[in-house]
Amino acid sequence: MLTVLSLRLLEVDADSVERVGLPAALLGQWPSFLAFALTFLVVGQIWITHHNMWRYVEKVDQTLLVLNLVLLMSIALIPFCARLLAESLKLPDTLNLKLATVIYAANAFGMAVLFNFSLWWAHGKGLINDRLNRDLYRAIRRRFLIGPSIYLFALLIALVLPWISIVSYVGVVALYVWPGAGDLPTGRDTRVANAAACTFTDGSRRQS
Repeated sequence: MLTVLSLRLLEVDADSVERVGLPAALLGQWPSFLAFALTFLVVGQIWITHHNMWRYVEKVDQTLLVLNLVLLMSIALIPFCARLLAESLKLPDTLNLKLATVIYAANAFGMAVLFNFSLWWAHGKGLINDRLNRDLYRAIRRRFLIGPSIYLFALLIALVLPWISIVSYVGVVALYVWPGAGDLPTGRDTRVANAAACTFTDGSRRQS
């Protein structure tokens, strides 16, 4: 995913290099570098959050697999959304930037909602292990709700102040990269963390 993202965004036109020189050509691609950096952070934050959440999943059912599949689809859309954002930043038309920002924010909001629903479903169906007690689950739920709240704000404000919408993504990344409830502790976690196998609801086991 990150390799595709880099290939799609970080492109320098050979004609521009020949015409104005490499430094100026690179400087002219600042929208692509900005979109790449932002999206790299968002994808990295998603990976960290997904890993931390699934450490508590002991069993899976069909619905949880479908939710994870839809989440994967939204992640696969990120390079497209980032490309739209990068191209719109190069244009003087503010409407294009607003629309591109809305699309980016809508996809991010959908991913955050899927994370919350997946956690809610796994807990409600008893698919989690004993380490996720009631207090820890509530703490994780409260923390997980902050993400979609910020993304919803980013979505609503995108048509008015697109740059504020873009900056708000950094807040979400900072929130979930910083260790919080349910995250891996500093140092090696020697407890069982779903690293060996995951049990399906029919009793079969999947080796990782």
